[in-house]
Amino acid sequence: MSDAITPLEVAEWSAFADLYRGATPDVVEECGLVVSGMNDGVVLAATRLDVLALNRAVGFGLRRRPFDEDLASLVAAFETIGSPRFFVQVAPVEASADLGDRLEALGLRH
Repeated sequence: MSDAITPLEVAEWSAFADLYRGATPDVVEECGLVVSGMNDGVVLAATRLDVLALNRAVGFGLRRRPFDEDLASLVAAFETIGSPRFFVQVAPVEASADLGDRLEALGLRH
């Protein structure tokens, strides 16, 4: 099962990125859609919608343990783009074992 986690996570974030990228220009504007690759992950945001599921970071800690700078950049990216709230999807893989604690140290909460 654990061998399937990484490809499933990548498939999920790829599908969401394609969904956001496939939106018409008026929907992109109205919802404030953002897709941005960052380090080993991707930031997906609908900055004008306060819907947690639409504002997420995926892939951090999936392939390698993120550097502290990666995580600080991630938090700063959401602040910069103006998402009302967001979450970091943490995959149950070795490289993300302490990711929750490290994100909490940056001010995020579980």
